[in-house]
Amino acid sequence: MSIIVKWNKKKYSIKFPLDTIKEGYWTDYVTLYDLKRRCNEITSVPVERMRLLYQGATLKNNNATLTNFGIKSGSVIMLMGNAEVKSSNQEQDEQSKNNNSIPMPTPSNTYPQNYQEPPQSFQPQDPGFHPPRPQGYPCYPPQPGYGYPQPGYGYPQPGYGYPQQPYGYGYPPPPPPHNPYGQHNPAVPNPAFLSSPTQNQSQTIRNPINPNGDYTNNPFYPPNPNPYAPPPNSYAPPPNSYVPQQQEYYNQQGKPSAPPHQGPENTPNNSQSSYPNQNQSSNTPDSTSPVPPQNTSKMSKEELKKQAQEQPILFLDNCINETRGELEPLVKLYADKVNHHQRGMPMTKDIEQTYLRASELLMQKLLLVDQVMAGQNEEIRTKRKTAVKLIQGLIDKLDESKTELKQKIGK
Repeated sequence: MSIIVKWNKKKYSIKFPLDTIKEGYWTDYVTLYDLKRRCNEITSVPVERMRLLYQGATLKNNNATLTNFGIKSGSVIMLMGNAEVKSSNQEQDEQSKNNNSIPMPTPSNTYPQNYQEPPQSFQPQDPGFHPPRPQGYPCYPPQPGYGYPQPGYGYPQPGYGYPQQPYGYGYPPPPPPHNPYGQHNPAVPNPAFLSSPTQNQSQTIRNPINPNGDYTNNPFYPPNPNPYAPPPNSYAPPPNSYVPQQQEYYNQQGKPSAPPHQGPENTPNNSQSSYPNQNQSSNTPDSTSPVPPQNTSKMSKEELKKQAQEQPILFLDNCINETRGELEPLVKLYADKVNHHQRGMPMTKDIEQTYLRASELLMQKLLLVDQVMAGQNEEIRTKRKTAVKLIQGLIDKLDESKTELKQKIGK
């Protein structure tokens, strides 16, 4: 009068007392909820997070008796779920609560005794005035003294892309900002064309055509380039030297026919149309891309349930591919973290979250596969068996890594 429950690669014998069983076969009176409570007493797995599997199916109705599921004395049931284990952080919090710790002093908003209030006549907009410095506090930044020149117009402020240098006697001023557009930018005048106050006006370079002082078209310098022209080292598209080979087209009778229309030829009149517009975005519908955009949005639970009922073969193929592509690397990642975990160190939050995520995803995938009804279709039955076997193998690997981690921690 017992049932064998397999959990965490161990087998437990679940027995029921004789005084709670009435006359008749005992599985007609024991419900699924009674079995879960007995499993909770032995494995410490919460009843809400407990999943029982029998012959590849999930037992869901807690009010149904074990006879309704076909369970007999000596049947083997698989239990899936995580026991309630307190992490190291929770244990430390409980220990700190039990210890008589000294309460930390609450911060006060009072000022020190030697603090002096600024005068009431202080106005922030008054230039050169600062309130009296409180005692015990750092001084205010020094102001530039008398005789030191201030930064002139056109020079960047100290610290804005240039090293800070004192502006005093014996220190040269910082260099002017670099012009990334060359020396012939039309927006910046050439210093050679400007006259200084100490220079004679007749010494400045003037255009012989415009003696009135218009400093344009200087014969000693090349003319300014077109600001809208591309730079000289810009990339130019290669010439259209590739000519695709035309293949012969055959009709249904086996005779060659004329090829379909392939668009206008690349003549000088329409040669510009052979290249797409460079200003046009590649995301517009008119632009052609070699790879069509793919819809990566996942299906909802209702859509998955509908697909499991209407297209079970496609649904099982997707489950198998997702399990091999997503869940297998996750289980392998957890195993690698367990292998690199140092012996004697407590469990980290990263390893615990990885285990919880992997176990939850495997449980959800197994429940999705359980929604497929095979019936008399042998192909659906085979694919469903393959998916359950694959998921169950990953669950066993996950439990092995968890057992190895417990041995390293020392539990």
